[in-house]
Parts: sequence; structure tokens; C-alpha cells
Amino acid sequence: MKEYSISDVRVINSSRVWETKSKAQLRVLVREQIGWVSQVFLRIRAESWEISGQDLRGLRLYTVRRIPKDSVGGKEFHRLRWEFILALEGKIHFILEDLRKNKKEIIVTAENGVLLPPYVLHTYTALEENSGLLVLCNTDFEPENPKTHDTFSEEEFQKLQAQTANE
Repeated sequence: MKEYSISDVRVINSSRVWETKSKAQLRVLVREQIGWVSQVFLRIRAESWEISGQDLRGLRLYTVRRIPKDSVGGKEFHRLRWEFILALEGKIHFILEDLRKNKKEIIVTAENGVLLPPYVLHTYTALEENSGLLVLCNTDFEPENPKTHDTFSEEEFQKLQAQTANE
């Protein structure tokens, strides 16, 4: 298993806003080099089969909307999944932690986002009423098929941290 850490977390800053021909606003949320996207983000390690028992390679884009102010979400980590997380509206405070107990805090707004590697525990708190997130990830997901659920609890993360400390 490759051990990802806080140093693999990246803050992604979106571009300035441009006015379009139709007088609308255009903002590029994510701009990454194709080499990095194909070699890291879209590549799931061989452990995919060992962890899930099936091929989880995929590309998924979803939203989490109308998050109430002060509500807490996440409290989870993924063994395979990379995630780009962007705020659609509002402000979201992320607390991130790796297996070596290194921590990082990031405020995600419409002007930035965060790239999370596997094995980073992420917990978020909405700082504004009706905040919203856009998430792009590199795994498939079928709600009725538990083998596709690459989401693990904070308690499971703490067990892995204890094992890592003993290595």
C-alpha cells in the first residue's frame, strides 16, 4: 500500500471570473495537466481488486447541496478514491489528517478547492447556511452494491493509525 499523507493534499485555486459573450460569468474551477490526471487521478492501484473484490475504476461527479450552517460531514476516508472537492456556494472548513497524525485545515470557497488522496481522513463543517459542494472522484459507485463503497469510518481510520504507529 502506498502511504499517502498530508503532503499529497493540494489546494486548487480557480481562475478569475470572465464575462462571456452572453454577459454571463465564466470561471475555470479546475485546470490540471493531462499527465498528472492520467497517471495519478485516473489510475487506481492494483489494491482495488484486493480491497473491493471488483473493478472500481470510474469517473463520478456529484453534488452535496443545501448544507446547513455548522453541520458536520465527512468523518471518513477512502482506500482507493481520489477526490477533487469544490465549493459551489458558501464556505466549508475541512480538517484533514493522515495516518501519521499530520493535520491540515483548509477553507474551501468558490475560489478554490481541495484535492484529497486516499488514506486522508476528512471532516468538514459548513461555515455558511446552504453551502454546497461539487465532488469529482475516480471510483465507480452503486448504492445497492456494498463492494463499490470505498468509504470508511473515522474509527477504522484510527485503527489504521495505530497499526501504522507500530510499524
